[in-house]
Amino acid sequence: MFERNKNSIVDTIKTLIYTENKKLFDFINFEDDFIYLEPMLFAYFNSNSNTRQKLPLEQLLYNYMTYETQNKGVRVKSDIEGNIYIPNLGYFRTKTQNKELIIKKNDTKYTLEVENIKIKFSFAPCLVVSKFNIEVVGMNNVLLEKSFSDTVINIKIEQTVVKHIQNLYKALNFIETECLEVANNISKSLRKIILFNSNELNSFASFSFQGIAFLNANSLEYDEVFFIDDISHQSGHIYFNIETYDKESYFNINPSITVSSLHKNLKNDERSIYVVFHAMFTYTQILKSLDIYYSKKYGNQKQLKEVMGRICFYLNKFKKDIDCFSNITKYNSAKTILTKKSEMIFNDFIDTFTFYKRKWNRHINKVNLSKQPYNFNYKIFKMYNKNITL
Repeated sequence: MFERNKNSIVDTIKTLIYTENKKLFDFINFEDDFIYLEPMLFAYFNSNSNTRQKLPLEQLLYNYMTYETQNKGVRVKSDIEGNIYIPNLGYFRTKTQNKELIIKKNDTKYTLEVENIKIKFSFAPCLVVSKFNIEVVGMNNVLLEKSFSDTVINIKIEQTVVKHIQNLYKALNFIETECLEVANNISKSLRKIILFNSNELNSFASFSFQGIAFLNANSLEYDEVFFIDDISHQSGHIYFNIETYDKESYFNINPSITVSSLHKNLKNDERSIYVVFHAMFTYTQILKSLDIYYSKKYGNQKQLKEVMGRICFYLNKFKKDIDCFSNITKYNSAKTILTKKSEMIFNDFIDTFTFYKRKWNRHINKVNLSKQPYNFNYKIFKMYNKNITL
């Protein structure tokens, strides 16, 4: 299912490129699916025409083009600060703002020209981490800005990367070496990570920016435990986006219908049934990663205590969403909302929950999660669980 859906997505991107500028296929490998799953292409085609003019399609594809094309020269545009971002390549910093330029490559050297005049620039290559070959995006750009709410200001990307890159390394290395199932899903779907700092946004992943995990690392106290949790969480969404690409086939009703509209006792839950379905999959990924971390005693006492809290926290969320789906299904028993394949997946969710519930039952009965906010907060957990032992 995953591979078939991935192929469908690739075909869609190819069609969009063809419609926009079919000549580009003369310069890139039509058969290389890796190109068409470039996350910035999703961002581009989900933006308006005005935004597209600020970061042209050929700029996004430059590093995927033949050397002959790169050598001849390709049109790019600088942003309001004079920066030029080319995916899978890096950042060209200039003093030429909001300007169309030509980039050329000669052997391993690049030149930038404005009206046939070469300009000075500094270059910073993309930061690529781990065997997953994941790019850590170093700064914001006009396409990514649309991922953040218009009301959110002062998104700090560069500073957050500097503060947390080592923790990110540690988390990815742990997942690579110890969490094989989660690692396999990441290798198939996660292409970029954006670290940011915001008091207003949660971490997120969106099909409009497919392949990108947006991680809100807004605390200096976060270490690899937070990142193991959040990478497993957001990459789970990214993988499941592809796995359930034909989402209508998973439900006998509109997957966008809210929980509140389906059950009179769940009137405060405004999530769609598809969103709840997604959430349960991410819980399976988070629990698998954190359970291995705890079982193999990877961290120090503080980290293991935090992992314990996070596992109990997610088991609590998992139970609520399983109950939610179970209630909805019973409530609509005349015609279940689930198709056969989604029912099988839901049963897998139940089995996973049951397994970890039994394994962690002695801890669940002891911990106090009553004051936890929407996202797990270790300070609060520590405050209300001072006597918890590992």
